[in-house]
Amino acid sequence: MLGHQSSAALGKEEQRRRMLSEPVGRLILSLGGPTTVIMTVTTLYLISNVYFVSKLGTSANAATSVVFVIFAFFNAVGYTFGRGAESKIEISLSSGDDTEASRFASTSFFTVIFIGIVTAVLGIKYVVGLMRLLGATESILPYAVDYSRHVLFSAPFACSAFVMNNILRAEGKAAYSMRGLLCGSLLNIVLTPVLIFSLKMGIAGAGVAMLVSQFVSFVILYEYFLRGKSITKLRLTSISRDPREYYDIFRIGSPSLTRQGFSSLSTAALNYAAGPYGDAAIAAMSVVSRVVMFLFAIVTGITQGFLPVAAYNYGAKQYARIREGFWFTIKIGSLCMIAISVLTYIFAREIVTVFSYGDAAIIGVGTFTLRCQAAVFILQPIFIITEMMMQELGFAARASVLASLRQGIFFMPMLVILPAFMGVDGVAVSQAAANVLTFFATLPFVCSFMKLLDTKEKAMPDSTETTASAKN
Repeated sequence: MLGHQSSAALGKEEQRRRMLSEPVGRLILSLGGPTTVIMTVTTLYLISNVYFVSKLGTSANAATSVVFVIFAFFNAVGYTFGRGAESKIEISLSSGDDTEASRFASTSFFTVIFIGIVTAVLGIKYVVGLMRLLGATESILPYAVDYSRHVLFSAPFACSAFVMNNILRAEGKAAYSMRGLLCGSLLNIVLTPVLIFSLKMGIAGAGVAMLVSQFVSFVILYEYFLRGKSITKLRLTSISRDPREYYDIFRIGSPSLTRQGFSSLSTAALNYAAGPYGDAAIAAMSVVSRVVMFLFAIVTGITQGFLPVAAYNYGAKQYARIREGFWFTIKIGSLCMIAISVLTYIFAREIVTVFSYGDAAIIGVGTFTLRCQAAVFILQPIFIITEMMMQELGFAARASVLASLRQGIFFMPMLVILPAFMGVDGVAVSQAAANVLTFFATLPFVCSFMKLLDTKEKAMPDSTETTASAKN
Protein backbone atom coordinates (compact mmCIF):
# COMPACT_ATOMS: atom_id res chain seq x y z
CA MET A 1 0.00 0.00 0.00
CA LEU A 2 2.81 2.38 0.91
CA GLY A 3 4.55 1.49 -2.32
CA HIS A 4 1.43 2.34 -4.28
CA GLN A 5 1.03 5.66 -2.46
CA SER A 6 4.67 6.51 -3.07
CA SER A 7 4.28 5.68 -6.76
CA ALA A 8 1.16 7.85 -7.00
CA ALA A 9 3.00 10.72 -5.27
CA LEU A 10 5.87 10.44 -7.71
CA GLY A 11 3.38 10.42 -10.57
CA LYS A 12 1.78 13.61 -9.29
CA GLU A 13 5.11 15.35 -8.87
CA GLU A 14 6.21 14.33 -12.36
CA GLN A 15 2.91 15.58 -13.77
CA ARG A 16 3.31 18.92 -12.00
CA ARG A 17 6.90 19.27 -13.19
CA ARG A 18 5.90 18.64 -16.79
CA MET A 19 3.03 21.11 -16.70
CA LEU A 20 5.06 23.91 -15.16
CA SER A 21 8.48 23.54 -16.80
CA GLU A 22 8.43 21.46 -20.00
CA PRO A 23 8.51 23.51 -23.24
CA VAL A 24 4.93 24.57 -23.91
CA GLY A 25 4.68 23.60 -27.58
CA ARG A 26 6.08 20.12 -27.05
CA LEU A 27 3.88 19.61 -23.98
CA ILE A 28 0.70 20.59 -25.81
CA LEU A 29 1.45 18.31 -28.74
CA SER A 30 2.28 15.37 -26.45
CA LEU A 31 -0.96 15.81 -24.50
CA GLY A 32 -3.04 16.69 -27.55
CA GLY A 33 -1.81 13.82 -29.71
CA PRO A 34 -3.72 11.04 -27.93
CA THR A 35 -6.78 13.25 -27.60
CA THR A 36 -6.69 14.04 -31.30
CA VAL A 37 -6.71 10.32 -32.02
CA ILE A 38 -9.64 9.89 -29.63
CA MET A 39 -11.61 12.71 -31.21
CA THR A 40 -10.87 11.49 -34.73
CA VAL A 41 -11.88 7.90 -34.09
CA THR A 42 -14.94 8.74 -31.97
CA THR A 43 -16.24 11.02 -34.72
CA LEU A 44 -15.23 8.48 -37.36
CA TYR A 45 -17.72 5.97 -35.96
CA LEU A 46 -20.51 8.56 -36.33
CA ILE A 47 -19.49 9.00 -39.97
CA SER A 48 -19.33 5.24 -40.46
CA ASN A 49 -22.88 4.96 -39.10
CA VAL A 50 -24.08 7.47 -41.69
CA TYR A 51 -22.19 5.60 -44.42
CA PHE A 52 -23.69 2.20 -43.64
CA VAL A 53 -27.16 3.50 -42.83
CA SER A 54 -27.23 5.48 -46.11
CA LYS A 55 -27.35 2.17 -47.97
CA LEU A 56 -30.79 1.58 -46.44
CA GLY A 57 -32.24 4.58 -48.27
CA THR A 58 -32.69 8.35 -48.03
CA SER A 59 -35.21 8.27 -45.18
CA ALA A 60 -32.96 6.00 -43.11
CA ASN A 61 -30.04 8.34 -43.82
CA ALA A 62 -32.11 11.31 -42.65
CA ALA A 63 -32.99 9.40 -39.45
CA THR A 64 -29.35 9.64 -38.37
CA SER A 65 -29.77 13.43 -38.17
CA VAL A 66 -32.80 13.07 -35.91
CA VAL A 67 -31.11 10.57 -33.59
CA PHE A 68 -27.94 12.67 -33.54
CA VAL A 69 -29.75 15.04 -31.18
CA ILE A 70 -29.67 12.22 -28.62
CA PHE A 71 -25.91 11.85 -29.05
CA ALA A 72 -25.56 15.59 -28.51
CA PHE A 73 -27.55 15.27 -25.27
CA PHE A 74 -25.23 12.49 -24.06
CA ASN A 75 -22.29 14.77 -24.85
CA ALA A 76 -23.97 17.64 -23.00
CA VAL A 77 -24.43 15.62 -19.81
CA GLY A 78 -21.05 13.89 -19.98
CA TYR A 79 -19.01 16.97 -20.82
CA THR A 80 -20.87 19.25 -18.40
CA PHE A 81 -19.97 17.11 -15.40
CA GLY A 82 -16.74 15.81 -16.93
CA ARG A 83 -15.29 19.23 -17.75
CA GLY A 84 -16.47 20.67 -14.45
CA ALA A 85 -14.88 17.80 -12.54
CA GLU A 86 -11.69 17.93 -14.64
CA SER A 87 -11.08 21.56 -13.79
CA LYS A 88 -11.71 21.03 -10.06
CA ILE A 89 -9.59 17.86 -10.02
CA GLU A 90 -6.66 19.63 -11.68
CA ILE A 91 -6.79 22.38 -9.09
CA SER A 92 -7.03 19.83 -6.25
CA LEU A 93 -4.14 17.73 -7.56
CA SER A 94 -1.96 20.78 -8.16
CA SER A 95 -2.37 21.60 -4.44
CA GLY A 96 -1.82 17.96 -3.41
CA ASP A 97 -5.35 17.26 -2.15
CA ASP A 98 -6.16 13.74 -3.46
CA THR A 99 -9.22 13.35 -1.23
CA GLU A 100 -10.88 16.44 -2.65
CA ALA A 101 -10.03 15.33 -6.19
CA SER A 102 -11.65 11.94 -5.56
CA ARG A 103 -14.74 13.64 -4.17
CA PHE A 104 -15.21 15.72 -7.32
CA ALA A 105 -14.54 12.68 -9.51
CA SER A 106 -17.02 10.43 -7.66
CA THR A 107 -19.70 13.10 -7.50
CA SER A 108 -19.60 13.70 -11.24
CA PHE A 109 -19.34 10.02 -12.16
CA PHE A 110 -22.30 8.75 -10.15
CA THR A 111 -24.44 11.79 -10.94
CA VAL A 112 -24.23 11.21 -14.70
CA ILE A 113 -24.97 7.50 -14.27
CA PHE A 114 -28.19 8.46 -12.49
CA ILE A 115 -29.06 11.01 -15.21
CA GLY A 116 -28.28 8.40 -17.89
CA ILE A 117 -30.61 5.82 -16.33
CA VAL A 118 -33.46 8.35 -16.09
CA THR A 119 -32.83 9.42 -19.71
CA ALA A 120 -32.93 5.82 -20.94
CA VAL A 121 -36.16 4.97 -19.10
CA LEU A 122 -38.08 8.10 -20.12
CA GLY A 123 -36.66 8.21 -23.65
CA ILE A 124 -37.65 4.63 -24.43
CA LYS A 125 -41.11 5.06 -22.92
CA TYR A 126 -41.87 8.14 -25.04
CA VAL A 127 -39.66 7.36 -28.03
CA VAL A 128 -42.24 8.00 -30.78
CA GLY A 129 -43.20 11.44 -29.49
CA LEU A 130 -39.53 12.25 -28.87
CA MET A 131 -38.57 11.46 -32.45
CA ARG A 132 -41.37 13.65 -33.80
CA LEU A 133 -40.26 16.44 -31.48
CA LEU A 134 -36.72 16.19 -32.88
CA GLY A 135 -37.90 16.69 -36.45
CA ALA A 136 -38.72 13.24 -37.82
CA THR A 137 -41.19 13.26 -40.72
CA GLU A 138 -43.67 10.42 -41.12
CA SER A 139 -41.36 8.69 -43.63
CA ILE A 140 -38.34 9.07 -41.33
CA LEU A 141 -40.15 8.15 -38.09
CA PRO A 142 -40.00 4.29 -38.30
CA TYR A 143 -36.25 4.36 -38.94
CA ALA A 144 -35.62 6.92 -36.19
CA VAL A 145 -37.60 4.91 -33.63
CA ASP A 146 -35.82 1.62 -34.45
CA TYR A 147 -32.43 3.31 -34.28
CA SER A 148 -32.98 5.41 -31.16
CA ARG A 149 -34.45 2.70 -28.91
CA HIS A 150 -31.09 0.94 -28.66
CA VAL A 151 -29.10 4.17 -28.56
CA LEU A 152 -31.11 5.35 -25.55
CA PHE A 153 -30.15 2.18 -23.64
CA SER A 154 -26.52 3.30 -23.88
CA ALA A 155 -27.13 6.58 -22.02
CA PRO A 156 -25.57 5.61 -18.63
CA PHE A 157 -22.48 4.13 -20.29
CA ALA A 158 -21.97 6.94 -22.79
CA CYS A 159 -22.37 9.75 -20.26
CA SER A 160 -20.11 8.17 -17.63
CA ALA A 161 -17.43 7.29 -20.20
CA PHE A 162 -17.15 10.99 -21.05
CA VAL A 163 -16.68 11.78 -17.35
CA MET A 164 -14.00 9.11 -16.85
CA ASN A 165 -12.20 10.38 -19.95
CA ASN A 166 -12.06 13.88 -18.42
CA ILE A 167 -10.93 12.56 -15.04
CA LEU A 168 -8.06 10.64 -16.61
CA ARG A 169 -7.06 13.69 -18.64
CA ALA A 170 -6.95 15.73 -15.44
CA GLU A 171 -4.51 13.16 -14.07
CA GLY A 172 -2.38 13.38 -17.21
CA LYS A 173 -3.48 9.90 -18.36
CA ALA A 174 -4.74 10.96 -21.80
CA ALA A 175 -3.13 7.91 -23.42
CA TYR A 176 -5.15 5.49 -21.29
CA SER A 177 -8.39 7.38 -21.78
CA MET A 178 -7.66 7.06 -25.50
CA ARG A 179 -7.47 3.27 -25.17
CA GLY A 180 -10.99 2.94 -23.77
CA LEU A 181 -12.74 5.24 -26.23
CA LEU A 182 -10.67 3.95 -29.12
CA CYS A 183 -11.61 0.32 -28.51
CA GLY A 184 -15.30 1.16 -28.27
CA SER A 185 -15.25 3.28 -31.41
CA LEU A 186 -13.38 0.69 -33.49
CA LEU A 187 -15.75 -2.00 -32.27
CA ASN A 188 -18.68 0.15 -33.38
CA ILE A 189 -17.21 0.57 -36.86
CA VAL A 190 -16.79 -3.21 -37.19
CA LEU A 191 -20.13 -4.21 -35.66
CA THR A 192 -22.35 -1.77 -37.54
CA PRO A 193 -22.17 -3.38 -41.02
CA VAL A 194 -22.25 -6.89 -39.53
CA LEU A 195 -25.46 -6.22 -37.62
CA ILE A 196 -27.14 -4.15 -40.36
CA PHE A 197 -26.38 -6.40 -43.32
CA SER A 198 -25.01 -9.79 -42.26
CA LEU A 199 -27.54 -10.31 -39.47
CA LYS A 200 -30.21 -8.35 -41.40
CA MET A 201 -31.15 -6.14 -38.46
CA GLY A 202 -31.50 -3.01 -40.59
CA ILE A 203 -31.10 0.37 -38.93
CA ALA A 204 -31.71 -1.23 -35.51
CA GLY A 205 -28.31 -2.91 -36.00
CA ALA A 206 -26.63 0.50 -35.97
CA GLY A 207 -28.30 1.21 -32.62
CA VAL A 208 -27.23 -2.14 -31.14
CA ALA A 209 -23.65 -1.56 -32.33
CA MET A 210 -23.69 1.80 -30.57
CA LEU A 211 -24.97 0.23 -27.34
CA VAL A 212 -22.34 -2.53 -27.33
CA SER A 213 -19.46 -0.17 -28.16
CA GLN A 214 -20.42 2.32 -25.44
CA PHE A 215 -20.63 -0.50 -22.88
CA VAL A 216 -17.18 -1.79 -23.87
CA SER A 217 -15.66 1.71 -23.56
CA PHE A 218 -17.25 2.05 -20.12
CA VAL A 219 -15.84 -1.29 -18.92
CA ILE A 220 -12.31 -0.55 -20.16
CA LEU A 221 -12.20 2.89 -18.54
CA TYR A 222 -13.85 1.83 -15.27
CA GLU A 223 -11.53 -1.15 -14.92
CA TYR A 224 -8.60 1.28 -14.61
CA PHE A 225 -10.20 2.84 -11.54
CA LEU A 226 -11.19 -0.55 -10.09
CA ARG A 227 -7.57 -1.73 -10.18
CA GLY A 228 -6.51 1.32 -8.15
CA LYS A 229 -4.15 2.65 -10.82
CA SER A 230 -5.73 6.11 -10.85
CA ILE A 231 -4.88 8.93 -8.47
CA THR A 232 -8.56 9.68 -7.92
CA LYS A 233 -10.96 7.02 -6.61
CA LEU A 234 -14.56 6.43 -7.66
CA ARG A 235 -16.51 5.49 -4.55
CA LEU A 236 -20.14 5.94 -3.52
CA THR A 237 -18.89 7.00 -0.08
CA SER A 238 -16.94 9.85 -1.70
CA ILE A 239 -20.00 11.50 -3.26
CA SER A 240 -20.24 15.05 -2.01
CA ARG A 241 -23.07 16.12 0.27
CA ASP A 242 -22.24 19.79 -0.15
CA PRO A 243 -24.57 21.55 -2.65
CA ARG A 244 -21.86 24.15 -3.27
CA GLU A 245 -19.59 21.53 -4.80
CA TYR A 246 -22.33 20.41 -7.19
CA TYR A 247 -22.78 24.05 -8.08
CA ASP A 248 -19.04 24.49 -8.68
CA ILE A 249 -18.91 21.46 -10.98
CA PHE A 250 -22.02 22.57 -12.85
CA ARG A 251 -20.88 26.20 -13.05
CA ILE A 252 -17.55 25.30 -14.60
CA GLY A 253 -19.10 22.66 -16.84
CA SER A 254 -22.09 24.79 -17.84
CA PRO A 255 -20.44 26.09 -21.03
CA SER A 256 -20.35 22.46 -22.22
CA LEU A 257 -24.05 22.20 -21.43
CA THR A 258 -24.63 25.44 -23.32
CA ARG A 259 -22.54 24.30 -26.28
CA GLN A 260 -23.97 20.79 -26.51
CA GLY A 261 -27.46 21.98 -25.61
CA PHE A 262 -27.42 24.42 -28.49
CA SER A 263 -25.96 21.64 -30.65
CA SER A 264 -29.05 19.55 -29.87
CA LEU A 265 -31.41 22.45 -30.49
CA SER A 266 -29.64 23.53 -33.66
CA THR A 267 -29.75 20.00 -35.08
CA ALA A 268 -33.47 19.76 -34.36
CA ALA A 269 -34.00 23.26 -35.82
CA LEU A 270 -31.95 22.29 -38.87
CA ASN A 271 -34.17 19.22 -39.36
CA TYR A 272 -37.28 21.41 -39.23
CA ALA A 273 -35.76 24.03 -41.57
CA ALA A 274 -34.68 21.39 -44.11
CA GLY A 275 -37.90 19.36 -43.75
CA PRO A 276 -39.99 21.35 -46.30
CA TYR A 277 -37.38 20.53 -48.96
CA GLY A 278 -37.71 16.77 -48.46
CA ASP A 279 -35.93 13.90 -46.69
CA ALA A 280 -32.96 14.36 -49.03
CA ALA A 281 -32.32 17.85 -47.64
CA ILE A 282 -32.37 16.52 -44.04
CA ALA A 283 -30.05 13.68 -45.06
CA ALA A 284 -27.66 16.15 -46.77
CA MET A 285 -27.43 18.27 -43.61
CA SER A 286 -26.80 15.11 -41.59
CA VAL A 287 -23.93 14.08 -43.86
CA VAL A 288 -22.31 17.53 -43.77
CA SER A 289 -22.66 17.82 -39.98
CA ARG A 290 -20.84 14.50 -39.42
CA VAL A 291 -18.10 15.32 -41.94
CA VAL A 292 -17.47 18.74 -40.37
CA MET A 293 -17.41 17.21 -36.88
CA PHE A 294 -14.81 14.71 -38.07
CA LEU A 295 -12.67 17.45 -39.65
CA PHE A 296 -12.79 19.55 -36.47
CA ALA A 297 -11.46 16.63 -34.42
CA ILE A 298 -7.88 17.75 -35.07
CA VAL A 299 -8.38 21.27 -33.70
CA THR A 300 -10.44 20.01 -30.78
CA GLY A 301 -7.83 17.37 -29.94
CA ILE A 302 -4.95 19.86 -29.97
CA THR A 303 -7.01 22.23 -27.83
CA GLN A 304 -7.63 19.46 -25.29
CA GLY A 305 -3.85 19.14 -25.03
CA PHE A 306 -3.59 22.86 -24.21
CA LEU A 307 -6.31 22.91 -21.52
CA PRO A 308 -4.49 21.11 -18.65
CA VAL A 309 -1.38 23.18 -19.43
CA ALA A 310 -3.46 26.35 -19.09
CA ALA A 311 -5.11 25.16 -15.85
CA TYR A 312 -1.90 24.12 -14.10
CA ASN A 313 -0.04 27.28 -15.06
CA TYR A 314 -2.95 29.56 -14.17
CA GLY A 315 -2.98 28.03 -10.70
CA ALA A 316 0.81 28.44 -10.47
CA LYS A 317 0.60 32.05 -11.74
CA GLN A 318 2.81 31.33 -14.74
CA TYR A 319 0.82 33.57 -17.04
CA ALA A 320 3.44 33.82 -19.75
CA ARG A 321 3.16 30.07 -20.38
CA ILE A 322 -0.61 30.39 -20.80
CA ARG A 323 -0.15 33.18 -23.35
CA GLU A 324 2.50 31.20 -25.20
CA GLY A 325 0.38 28.05 -25.18
CA PHE A 326 -2.72 29.88 -26.42
CA TRP A 327 -1.02 31.39 -29.46
CA PHE A 328 0.83 28.16 -30.21
CA THR A 329 -2.48 26.27 -30.24
CA ILE A 330 -4.09 28.94 -32.45
CA LYS A 331 -1.19 28.73 -34.90
CA ILE A 332 -1.19 24.93 -35.16
CA GLY A 333 -4.98 24.79 -35.37
CA SER A 334 -5.09 27.43 -38.10
CA LEU A 335 -2.43 25.70 -40.20
CA CYS A 336 -4.36 22.43 -39.97
CA MET A 337 -7.65 24.09 -40.90
CA ILE A 338 -6.14 25.84 -43.94
CA ALA A 339 -5.06 22.49 -45.36
CA ILE A 340 -8.37 20.84 -44.47
CA SER A 341 -10.36 23.75 -45.92
CA VAL A 342 -8.65 23.59 -49.31
CA LEU A 343 -8.97 19.82 -49.63
CA THR A 344 -12.59 19.79 -48.44
CA TYR A 345 -13.63 22.54 -50.87
CA ILE A 346 -12.00 20.79 -53.83
CA PHE A 347 -13.35 17.32 -53.03
CA ALA A 348 -16.70 18.29 -51.48
CA ARG A 349 -18.78 16.49 -54.12
CA GLU A 350 -16.73 13.30 -53.82
CA ILE A 351 -17.00 13.37 -50.01
CA VAL A 352 -20.78 13.81 -50.00
CA THR A 353 -21.22 11.19 -52.74
CA VAL A 354 -19.67 8.54 -50.47
CA PHE A 355 -22.57 8.99 -48.01
CA SER A 356 -25.43 9.60 -50.46
CA TYR A 357 -25.80 6.15 -52.06
CA GLY A 358 -26.37 7.77 -55.43
CA ASP A 359 -29.13 10.20 -54.40
CA ALA A 360 -28.60 13.24 -56.66
CA ALA A 361 -30.59 15.54 -54.37
CA ILE A 362 -28.40 14.71 -51.35
CA ILE A 363 -25.26 15.21 -53.45
CA GLY A 364 -26.38 18.60 -54.77
CA VAL A 365 -27.49 20.11 -51.48
CA GLY A 366 -24.69 18.48 -49.49
CA THR A 367 -21.90 19.64 -51.83
CA PHE A 368 -23.02 23.27 -51.68
CA THR A 369 -23.43 23.14 -47.88
CA LEU A 370 -20.02 21.56 -47.31
CA ARG A 371 -18.27 24.10 -49.56
CA CYS A 372 -19.93 26.98 -47.72
CA GLN A 373 -18.60 25.68 -44.42
CA ALA A 374 -15.14 24.83 -45.80
CA ALA A 375 -14.76 28.43 -46.95
CA VAL A 376 -14.78 29.64 -43.33
CA PHE A 377 -12.93 26.78 -41.58
CA ILE A 378 -9.94 29.08 -41.00
CA LEU A 379 -12.04 31.22 -38.63
CA GLN A 380 -12.96 28.38 -36.30
CA PRO A 381 -9.80 27.69 -34.25
CA ILE A 382 -9.89 31.03 -32.45
CA PHE A 383 -13.42 30.74 -31.12
CA ILE A 384 -13.16 27.00 -30.34
CA ILE A 385 -9.89 27.44 -28.43
CA THR A 386 -10.96 30.64 -26.65
CA GLU A 387 -14.26 29.20 -25.44
CA MET A 388 -12.70 25.96 -24.16
CA MET A 389 -9.86 27.84 -22.43
CA MET A 390 -12.31 30.17 -20.67
CA GLN A 391 -14.22 27.16 -19.39
CA GLU A 392 -11.06 25.38 -18.24
CA LEU A 393 -9.88 28.39 -16.23
CA GLY A 394 -13.23 28.89 -14.51
CA PHE A 395 -14.56 31.88 -16.48
CA ALA A 396 -17.89 30.12 -16.79
CA ALA A 397 -20.01 33.16 -17.73
CA ARG A 398 -17.71 34.19 -20.57
CA ALA A 399 -17.38 30.61 -21.77
CA SER A 400 -21.16 30.16 -21.73
CA VAL A 401 -21.65 33.28 -23.85
CA LEU A 402 -19.05 32.08 -26.34
CA ALA A 403 -20.55 28.58 -26.40
CA SER A 404 -23.99 29.97 -27.24
CA LEU A 405 -22.89 32.07 -30.22
CA ARG A 406 -22.10 29.66 -33.04
CA GLN A 407 -25.05 27.29 -32.80
CA GLY A 408 -27.47 29.47 -30.90
CA ILE A 409 -27.45 33.26 -30.86
CA PHE A 410 -26.22 33.58 -34.46
CA PHE A 411 -27.25 30.27 -36.03
CA MET A 412 -30.93 30.19 -35.06
CA PRO A 413 -31.75 33.62 -36.58
CA MET A 414 -29.81 32.67 -39.73
CA LEU A 415 -32.01 29.57 -40.08
CA VAL A 416 -35.09 31.76 -40.01
CA ILE A 417 -33.89 34.70 -42.13
CA LEU A 418 -31.80 33.16 -44.93
CA PRO A 419 -34.20 30.38 -46.10
CA ALA A 420 -36.95 33.00 -46.44
CA PHE A 421 -34.89 34.66 -49.20
CA MET A 422 -32.78 31.79 -50.54
CA GLY A 423 -34.84 28.63 -50.00
CA VAL A 424 -32.82 25.48 -49.34
CA ASP A 425 -29.61 27.37 -50.17
CA GLY A 426 -30.38 29.60 -47.20
CA VAL A 427 -30.47 26.52 -44.96
CA ALA A 428 -27.16 25.42 -46.44
CA VAL A 429 -25.35 28.72 -45.85
CA SER A 430 -26.74 29.42 -42.36
CA GLN A 431 -23.97 27.72 -40.38
CA ALA A 432 -21.19 29.37 -42.39
CA ALA A 433 -22.78 32.78 -41.82
CA ALA A 434 -23.05 32.07 -38.09
CA ASN A 435 -19.37 31.07 -38.00
CA VAL A 436 -18.29 34.39 -39.50
CA LEU A 437 -20.30 36.34 -36.94
CA THR A 438 -18.94 34.18 -34.11
CA PHE A 439 -15.36 34.86 -35.17
CA PHE A 440 -15.75 38.63 -34.91
CA ALA A 441 -17.71 38.36 -31.65
CA THR A 442 -14.88 36.29 -30.10
CA LEU A 443 -12.09 38.81 -30.73
CA PRO A 444 -13.05 41.17 -27.86
CA PHE A 445 -13.00 38.20 -25.46
CA VAL A 446 -9.45 37.35 -26.57
CA CYS A 447 -8.25 40.93 -26.12
CA SER A 448 -9.88 41.19 -22.70
CA PHE A 449 -8.31 37.94 -21.49
CA MET A 450 -4.82 38.89 -22.68
CA LYS A 451 -5.14 42.21 -20.82
CA LEU A 452 -6.20 40.29 -17.72
CA LEU A 453 -3.07 38.14 -17.91
CA ASP A 454 -0.94 41.28 -18.30
CA THR A 455 -2.59 42.85 -15.27
CA LYS A 456 -2.08 39.75 -13.13
CA GLU A 457 1.54 39.52 -14.23
CA LYS A 458 2.26 43.16 -13.33
CA ALA A 459 0.55 42.75 -9.95
CA MET A 460 2.93 39.97 -8.89
CA PRO A 461 5.57 41.24 -6.43
CA ASP A 462 8.41 39.32 -8.05
CA SER A 463 7.38 37.28 -11.10
CA THR A 464 10.80 35.71 -11.51
CA GLU A 465 10.88 34.46 -7.93
CA THR A 466 7.28 33.22 -8.09
CA THR A 467 7.89 31.33 -11.32
CA ALA A 468 11.00 29.68 -9.92
CA SER A 469 9.20 28.59 -6.77
CA ALA A 470 6.28 27.22 -8.80
CA LYS A 471 8.65 25.03 -10.78
CA ASN A 472 9.98 23.59 -7.57
